Amino acid sequence: MIILGLLLILVAVAVAVAVAIATGGTETTLELFGFSLSGLTPFLMFLVGAAVMLLLLLGLSLLRRSARRQRERRQQLQAARDEREHSVRELEQENAQLQQQLQRQQAQSRGPATAEPVRDPRAGDTDRPRR
Repeated sequence: MIILGLLLILVAVAVAVAVAIATGGTETTLELFGFSLSGLTPFLMFLVGAAVMLLLLLGLSLLRRSARRQRERRQQLQAARDEREHSVRELEQENAQLQQQLQRQQAQSRGPATAEPVRDPRAGDTDRPRR
């Protein structure tokens, strides 16, 4: 679309230059790209100019649409990348949590069947009889 838009703009500019050069008197001859139009009245020259402007506007419109479409594609692609990165981060966090749970479960299953309670050294010796 960009190429077509640029091509239309170039044709419009070439025709406009040819019309500007050929303008004069009551009847003129327009020569462009090997084609010759003779006997053009000022009204017909006006119509040629209007057609050239339409081609120019069409070319600019095609360029604009193409640029907008490319921008939208880039935005969609960036949004998809951001969502993928977010999903990967969430999965990594979940994986880390699951690994911690697994390690705790493995540590509990490896421990002795009858574990003695851990004594606090600050509490003193509780095995001695009290007086």
